[in-house]
Amino acid sequence: MLSDLMMADLDGMDCSSRTKEKFPDMPVVMVLPSRYFRGARRHSQWRLCYLLKPFEREQLLNAVAGALENRRLKVENRTYQTNWISGRSPNRPTSGRHG
Repeated sequence: MLSDLMMADLDGMDCSSRTKEKFPDMPVVMVLPSRYFRGARRHSQWRLCYLLKPFEREQLLNAVAGALENRRLKVENRTYQTNWISGRSPNRPTSGRHG
């Protein structure tokens, strides 16, 4: 999700929080004026990718790519943890004869 911190009818953080409630794995890139960045970093619930205004096209693409990669790693980590807890290894078959 790409959102601006400053919107007319809805605060970007409220929008992000509502989205995260329904879609916890949704990657978020928050666009904000640079003067807000220092304050945003202090809020632990704002664990997002930031894009400071003004930005170039390449910065936007990099921010979105980084958010998607972060999500992929979180999902992959959760899968490995689930397999480890259940005793399954992703590198060996779950049934059948072993070599």
